[in-house]
Amino acid sequence: MRSDVDVVPVTSRLARFVLTTLTVTALLAFSGIAAAAGLRVDGSLPRDLTTGKFRMTVTIYNVTQAQRDAGAAAAPANAEDELAKRFSIKFPTMDSSAVPTNKDLATQGVLKLYVQQYQSPLTAQAEANTNPQTYSYTYYLEFIETQSGYLATQITGGTLTTKIAFYLGDQNTPVVPDDETYTLNQSAYVIAAAPSFDPTSAIMGSHKSLTVHWNVQTQVPALGSSSAQAPSSVNVYVVDKDLATSQPLPSMKFSGTTSPDTDVTGSGGCTFTPPDSDGAACVTCPDGVYLNESATASLPGFIVRNAVNSSGALSVTGLENNHPYTVFLQYEPDGTKVSQCLTGLPTPNFSMTELNGAGDAKVVDFRCFIATAAYGSAMAPDLRYFRKFRDEVLLKNAAGKTFVHYYYKYSPPLAHYIAAHPWLRTATRDVLSVPADILRAVDAYY
Repeated sequence: MRSDVDVVPVTSRLARFVLTTLTVTALLAFSGIAAAAGLRVDGSLPRDLTTGKFRMTVTIYNVTQAQRDAGAAAAPANAEDELAKRFSIKFPTMDSSAVPTNKDLATQGVLKLYVQQYQSPLTAQAEANTNPQTYSYTYYLEFIETQSGYLATQITGGTLTTKIAFYLGDQNTPVVPDDETYTLNQSAYVIAAAPSFDPTSAIMGSHKSLTVHWNVQTQVPALGSSSAQAPSSVNVYVVDKDLATSQPLPSMKFSGTTSPDTDVTGSGGCTFTPPDSDGAACVTCPDGVYLNESATASLPGFIVRNAVNSSGALSVTGLENNHPYTVFLQYEPDGTKVSQCLTGLPTPNFSMTELNGAGDAKVVDFRCFIATAAYGSAMAPDLRYFRKFRDEVLLKNAAGKTFVHYYYKYSPPLAHYIAAHPWLRTATRDVLSVPADILRAVDAYY
């Protein structure tokens, strides 16, 4: 048994250690020295390597204001050039440090690199006891082989090794050097759950597009794993409602190990059946079988898009207005279940790039039915404040989402009635002028 005398030196050393740590932290904070920029890589390799494709999320954190300004000054005009200016990515047998602007690496190696989505502008990360404030970049990258079978040659023991350097402004000095190795592992499991639609705003139709929302789940059941797993992304399937016949879908059978899965398309695979009603099932898969997302995307009438799970939403563009589509969801890596099937209807509600001088251009949902009817135009200046309040306040909480959902559901008939009666348009505009003035006054504060 230890005596009290033995404990005193240990306690004293612990106290000195804590005091020293707090002192150093405080000095760093008040001296304005921020932690060095770092890089984090998330993602997994597909079980079916014959698809020749994998995705990676790269987050660069602790970017200082000076580095951010340098990056903004050297910002390229498009996403293709963004890669060439920002990344040097090295795989075991290739170096893609000079990415061509056409996104094709075939002349240097055998992978194409895409920016799937880029978080912009930078999101401030106010870290405790850190001065000055730091920022982060997030890129969602997709790699596609240009020579069949090349991806498999880069993988050893189910692991792909890569080194990544990240640049801002100065293309000779990386903000994050490639002195660390990052690994992506081929998943030894498949997700045994399906994403669920966000019931308050599951599918919102805009001009030639559908925006799909789902509930973000960070841990879900998995086959081949004794514990829950984090789904990396969500596949959104959009199927033309004119596709009125049942058909087999490209399918893979989970092997239960890291060994290759079996193609079971047809007998023993998944089947698509046009749903009898909204919310019914339209895809059935036997136990342990999952959709081959890449092959399904090549089928007539099928559109497949992918987004990082944590985003909770994805917009699918290039659709036909006033034409119904069936929508369902699937997790990756290789979810064996799909969600219920809902109907989405793109509508000509002028979803467009809003160029109003308020920061970066962005895609805007212009549906403010009653206000638009009252003002007579979707481009009326006051409507900007209503839309911002909707996007930045209402859609950021459950109660607000519910209000917006029912507003979109029940307001169009009333809006049509208001638009047809000039006196009512004037009266409604007068009523809306008060909240418009309030939102204009507080616009800079949220």
